[in-house]
Amino acid sequence: MEFEYKEGIYIIRLSKGEEILSTLTEFCSRHQIHSGWISGIGAAQKITAGYYDLIRKEYIWKEFENVYEIIPLTGNISLKENKVFLHLHINFTDHDLKSYGGHLKSAIVNPTLEVIIYKLDQHLVRSFHAETGLYLLHLTNDES
Repeated sequence: MEFEYKEGIYIIRLSKGEEILSTLTEFCSRHQIHSGWISGIGAAQKITAGYYDLIRKEYIWKEFENVYEIIPLTGNISLKENKVFLHLHINFTDHDLKSYGGHLKSAIVNPTLEVIIYKLDQHLVRSFHAETGLYLLHLTNDES
C-alpha cells in the first residue's frame, strides 16, 4: 500500500493480494480515522458480497471468484463498540459487463485499488438498533 495525505484527504493505492476491508480498517485505526467517507475504483477477485435480510436479521453472502472491475467501492467510517468500523458497499462487473453488488465482506485486490478517504470532523458512532438487528449511526440532531 502507498498513500498521500493533505488537509483531511487520504489518497491510497492498495496492491495486488491485499484484502480490502481488513487493510483499510487497519489503515484507519493506525491513522486514527474514526469518521469519514470512502470511495474507490480498481479491480479485485474472491469477492464476498451480500445483502441484509430484515426478516432473518442476518446477511446473505455470495462469493465471486474471478477478477472483477470495481465500479465503485463506497462507504463510511465510524466507531462501533469503540473500534473503527468500515461500512462498505461494492459494485463490480464481469467480462460481459454484468454488474453485481452489495455489502462488502471481503475481496482481494487484483491488480490495484485506488481509494480516497475524506476524514470528517464529526464523531460518528454506531449503536445497536433492536428493531433491525443492525448497528446504525447514532446522530444527535433531530428535525422530526
